[in-house]
Amino acid sequence: KNYFMPDDNITRGEFLLYLNTILKADTSGTSPLPFADANSIPGWQSPTVCAMYRAGIINGNVEKQKLYFNHDEKISRLDCAIILNNMLNINSNNSQTDFYDSYLIPKYASNAVKNVSEYGLMKGYDDGSFRPYIKITRGMLADILCNVKDYTESKSK
Repeated sequence: KNYFMPDDNITRGEFLLYLNTILKADTSGTSPLPFADANSIPGWQSPTVCAMYRAGIINGNVEKQKLYFNHDEKISRLDCAIILNNMLNINSNNSQTDFYDSYLIPKYASNAVKNVSEYGLMKGYDDGSFRPYIKITRGMLADILCNVKDYTESKSK
């Protein structure tokens, strides 16, 4: 039996796999990853992580002066927005978001949140919040991936 389980959270590694079903980044060929935890990334995720790193879509997180990917960490809306913004490859300085909880969004990520909301990849909540630290569920991911697919298809026309 297969179940969707829309309320289950997804990991950073899973997010990239799902995102790549739309982006279709070239996963052939390998190159060493600069992440201190590269050896812990499962073999079935490694080609996608490598392709996304080569494309500049992921950069990793600095922890204790080392760069980590943290493939099994549950991904937040904030991290998702940053990755999607890297995918958009937009160099804008929209810094301020219109979300009432924008004070929770770190300065380094405010452009990303603004861009992904303006391009329709991620939406805020009905109460006007973004809730950057909420973990992405499978249900949320389905909505985001539909938005990414619509965006990429409209851009290719």
